[in-house]
Amino acid sequence: MAARYARSELERSGSCSSDAALLDWRLRSEGLEVMRDALELAYGEDDTAPGSCPDCGGRTRLLRVEKAPVETVLGSVRVEMARRQCRECGHGGRPRARRLDIEGSMTPSARRLASLAGSQTSYAEADGLLRDLSGLNFGAKRIERTTRAAGDDLEAWRADAPAAWAARIAEVNKQRRLRTNTASTFTQSTAARQA
Repeated sequence: MAARYARSELERSGSCSSDAALLDWRLRSEGLEVMRDALELAYGEDDTAPGSCPDCGGRTRLLRVEKAPVETVLGSVRVEMARRQCRECGHGGRPRARRLDIEGSMTPSARRLASLAGSQTSYAEADGLLRDLSGLNFGAKRIERTTRAAGDDLEAWRADAPAAWAARIAEVNKQRRLRTNTASTFTQSTAARQA
């Protein structure tokens, strides 16, 4: 589809360089539109079936189904999501958003892109840079919130990392000792049988 569109645009406008920039922009826009449609279909599975509360395990009830905007690295898509509430603890949310790791209506890749740009320059400049390079319009405030949240997550990870690494090293050492003991026992039993 994109190849046919490109051919028709070139035939219509010729091949001068000013038209090439326009063609680039049109192809990019058409491609992004196709990708957004595909994302909406991919995210569009049925989300209205009863489920259990992720907090307490209780049964949830359907409050409403709504089309929620989700920011992706390809732009904004509208995804149908059920809002549910636990009958026992009262907590509510969108199971699909939790399952897809959508926070602040942004996919993980969109959050990473926003926080990466926000960590390199001012939030307003990052917003302009993302808009110029990819057509994304997150807004400086959203980039700031996303970048700060990523920084908080990194700090929490750094605080937990020594304990996690120590546990992993202890497990590896335990496995090595087990293999060494097994190999030693095997060697001793083989030697005893041969004697």
